[in-house]
Amino acid sequence: MEAATVRRVARRRHGAVVTSVVESVSGPVMAAAGIDASNAPDGLLLLPADPDAAARALCGALRELLGVEIGVILSDTCSRIWRTGVTDLALGAAGVQVLEDLRGGIDDAGRPLGVTVRALADEIAAAADLVKGKATRVPAALVRGLPTGTVAPLGGMQSPASTVPGEPCSAPAQPSAVGARTLVRTGEGDWFRRPSLESVWQALGLGEDDEPIAAMGPEPDHVRIARALAVAATRRDDDRDDEDEQDLLVALSPAGAAPTVDGPVADPAAPGPVADPAAPGPVADPAAPGPVADPAERGPVADPAAPGPVADPAAPGPVADPAERGPAEGSAPLLVHVVPGGDDPASWMRAGARAERIRTALAAESIARPLPPVRVVVRGPAPAADRRPDPQEDA
Repeated sequence: MEAATVRRVARRRHGAVVTSVVESVSGPVMAAAGIDASNAPDGLLLLPADPDAAARALCGALRELLGVEIGVILSDTCSRIWRTGVTDLALGAAGVQVLEDLRGGIDDAGRPLGVTVRALADEIAAAADLVKGKATRVPAALVRGLPTGTVAPLGGMQSPASTVPGEPCSAPAQPSAVGARTLVRTGEGDWFRRPSLESVWQALGLGEDDEPIAAMGPEPDHVRIARALAVAATRRDDDRDDEDEQDLLVALSPAGAAPTVDGPVADPAAPGPVADPAAPGPVADPAAPGPVADPAERGPVADPAAPGPVADPAAPGPVADPAERGPAEGSAPLLVHVVPGGDDPASWMRAGARAERIRTALAAESIARPLPPVRVVVRGPAPAADRRPDPQEDA
């Protein structure tokens, strides 16, 4: 897969399987670089390195053999950003107008069209997939009745720059034989180059091989908090060799309780430093009975001792998904204590920098789904006889 990859976009874990989403040499961003075992009993199917060149060769041979002017689209099945399910898209194209630029025209009400550029080749590929199916041994479909000008001469005029995704809108394009790579947003035109987690990790200076692998599905809060602490502790390539952070103490505790860790946290994802909030111990479970309502019950459950009516848990209403809920109102925040190894300015600067990295990594974990309240505090070092920070001391 490395040979078919331009850059890694993200990795996600599903059980024991890790899926890599990459920008493929063929052009599109796809899972596993588009490598597929479907309908390939003798091995794996690899995408052509230059799908447009493959389409041009096939188109030229068919035109010479049949004596007709036709276009060729090589399609592949792919998922789509912000959408569930898969559809076929144009991987390579030749002799086909891949984009239909409607800018400069008017809509049915006479209003001018200013941004509409149809991905014509993708629409043709999706329509053809309805005919071919996925497991019917039909490798190709003949599409008729397309708008005039859809089929273009091989090696015809190039589309103006305005048709390239991400470029400013200007004059409408003319029918052309540019390939399907025109449909791929890359570079500055790609607004979503990496997912939210990976974008923040990259901004924090993590190398590609240092990035954690998040799960495909929802993860427990304690796993996400532990990952944020691990990300914040990861050494960057540009860190100076003389900046030793091993004397930092990072500990997690519920508000008002003593920290559970008395030493540096090397890997918060490992058993030890970061307790599982769902397990018995000093780290409170935000979903446990108490000030935080049970999300599995229907409707809010009021405090019976408080004035006012008590809601009926059996009353109709939406059932909250525990994996989707955010922090419950009134829940006590968790505290992350960052304690410098000494009282010198350099130690304080390292502790402050670590605290900011922790806050940033926690914020990244909260983009898709809010975390319970987590407060990061920097505290002065305790006397040598007792390195445990005072939970009541304010920074």
